[in-house]
Amino acid sequence: MLASHKQDVAQDPVAVLSRTSNGFTRIGTAIVAALVVSGILNYLLIAGPSFDPLISTLYGRLLMVKLLLFAGMLALAAANRYRLSPSLEAALKAGNRAQAVIKLRQSLFTEATLAVLVLASVAWLGILSPTGT
Repeated sequence: MLASHKQDVAQDPVAVLSRTSNGFTRIGTAIVAALVVSGILNYLLIAGPSFDPLISTLYGRLLMVKLLLFAGMLALAAANRYRLSPSLEAALKAGNRAQAVIKLRQSLFTEATLAVLVLASVAWLGILSPTGT
C-alpha cells in the first residue's frame, strides 16, 4: 500500500510541478547570470561605454523598458521560488492544492507575458540604431 501511495504521488502532475519548480533554481540562476553578463557586453559593444544613449535615444529608452520588464520577470521568479513553490509543496502535504496551483499558474502566466514583451522589445531593438541616427 505504501508503494502504491508513493506511485500515486509520483504520477500526480501537481507533485511533479512542485519538484520541477524547486529543481529549476540552479539552472535558472545560471541562465540569469549569463543573460546579465551577455547583456552588459552586448551594450558595451553596440553603444560603447557611455550611458548617455540610454536617455537620449529611442534605443536606450526601449532598452530601459526591456530591463524593467526583465526585472519584473526576476521578481516573479523569486516569488515563485520562495513563496509559491513552498506553498504548493505545503498544500500537497495538507491535501489542499487548488489555491496554491491557482496562484502559481497566475504567476507563471504573468511571467510568460512579461517574457513575450521582453522578446518583442528585443525584436524592436534589433531594427533601431543605438546611436539614434
